[in-house]
Amino acid sequence: MLSQTEIVDVLLASLDWNGFYQKSRCAVCLMSVIVFVLHLMSVVFLGKSVKHQCRLPVSLNVTIDDVIHDVWTADNVSLYNVTLGECTVEINNGSHVIFTSHCVEGYTYNDDDQSSFATEWDLVCNDQYLSDVSQIVYVGGQMFGSLFFTRFADTHGRKKVLTVTSLLFQVCTLACSFPPNFPVYLVLKFACGAVIACSYQVSVILMLELLPKERRAIVEQLKTFLWSTSLLFLCFIAYVTRQLSWHYTQLTLSLISLYVVVLWWVTDESLPWLFAANKLKEAEVLLQKIARINKVNYENVSNILKNNFVQFESYASPDTQLSGAGQSGDGTKKAKQEDHVMVFLKNRHLLKLTLISSFLSFTVTMVYEGLLMMSPNLREDFYLGFVLGVVTEFPATVLFSFLINRIGRKKCIYIFQILAGVLLLLSTVLSNTPLSDNIPGRYWVSLVTSLIGRLAFSVSYSSVVLYVTELFPTSVRNTGCGIAGVGTYFGSMIAPYARSLTSPIGPNHDHRSVVSCCAFHYTESPRNQWERTSPHTGRLGESHDSKGN
Repeated sequence: MLSQTEIVDVLLASLDWNGFYQKSRCAVCLMSVIVFVLHLMSVVFLGKSVKHQCRLPVSLNVTIDDVIHDVWTADNVSLYNVTLGECTVEINNGSHVIFTSHCVEGYTYNDDDQSSFATEWDLVCNDQYLSDVSQIVYVGGQMFGSLFFTRFADTHGRKKVLTVTSLLFQVCTLACSFPPNFPVYLVLKFACGAVIACSYQVSVILMLELLPKERRAIVEQLKTFLWSTSLLFLCFIAYVTRQLSWHYTQLTLSLISLYVVVLWWVTDESLPWLFAANKLKEAEVLLQKIARINKVNYENVSNILKNNFVQFESYASPDTQLSGAGQSGDGTKKAKQEDHVMVFLKNRHLLKLTLISSFLSFTVTMVYEGLLMMSPNLREDFYLGFVLGVVTEFPATVLFSFLINRIGRKKCIYIFQILAGVLLLLSTVLSNTPLSDNIPGRYWVSLVTSLIGRLAFSVSYSSVVLYVTELFPTSVRNTGCGIAGVGTYFGSMIAPYARSLTSPIGPNHDHRSVVSCCAFHYTESPRNQWERTSPHTGRLGESHDSKGN
């Protein structure tokens, strides 16, 4: 008798994996990718730095050596030269600066630019870091949701959790459009991050579980292409609304996710989860529905069930049992509890797998999102620089799609991470050392090298996302991905500060070559060790092919 995982793969293949049912449900789940990307990277535009200077005071008196000097009067009469800088007011008596002060009257912004929340709450100068703090709070919410919410998708089902978290996100993101003050905005951003992390992860896993294992790379290929397209779409929205207040840009982004109001009626429960949860009647109904929509003869599906299940109604899913295939009743309940909580600590190889997955996720996320944050600095034009950085993602998507099933996940990860690290390090040397001063067109050579490095890293990033998601079995997939995702969110917290490491114009990648050292961690995958040593292989693990897929 085949294992549950193998049976589900056979069933999905017999139902026409490329049918209308799979296409339509994947299309719905892919909407969450668009929403996730739009809000994750929106801070690049909503929190961008705006040209500013100190506001001219109505009057200014200074005391020097116990003598009061009227530097600036209401009649605009002054005996001193007053220089209004970005963060300071300097008073010059004609020969030297006699007094310096911060901007006591606040700030004025270039052409009254309201496209960034930095202008509304004066997040400039000493408070400029608060713009990045808003992203850290948002990602902190994502980490919270990944740790504490995603597990409900393993215990209560994918569909319920996806619907509830998506609706909550819609409410929170609409509230983010018109917050009364910055602290309230931070609270709302944390709530948005907590629910979107869960809904996004569940959507991706739903798509993976719609397809047989050998076809699951298609999900990451589609997601990678849509990710890049969503970034361009975000730039388009920001450009079109650049003359409006940031509130309306945020509102526009929020309205894109209104599809969630009908989400319950256009999604179904995961078939692998129904088998894993021993909900066989519901699984049979879903199989009939898929066969009807895809116009497949259900008798073939029924024969597969009969040939593999002695008693279909009383079949107990092996995926839900960690301590032995013969458990039932209280033993099964205890096994499920251990599966979701303790197995990650009790099994040394699974713990090693989770830790390395977290570290690699941390590294690739920090660098990938840091690169995106710095994209506007590639050119003088803010929006053109961002577009230039994003377009490298499209050839990376093609390269990823071509290689991922040919050379395997692990090889894609460490080959392209090393290549990206070398190229980004070379770009840093070219743009920041005097040794390269005599190189003709040094800036353009550095820029092209940087963009090729970004292309290579995008391939590695997509490979890591797919590989880590596939490592965990059905019954603990959301929990495992949530734990491994902690590294992802720590990387996202650090990424916003990459903007402060760059010069106004030109590529600068001093911190990015660290990615190359991470590739060696996957030359011997802990997953393979797990499969060789675990007595429960097939229940808690799914074997890979010889290429590491």
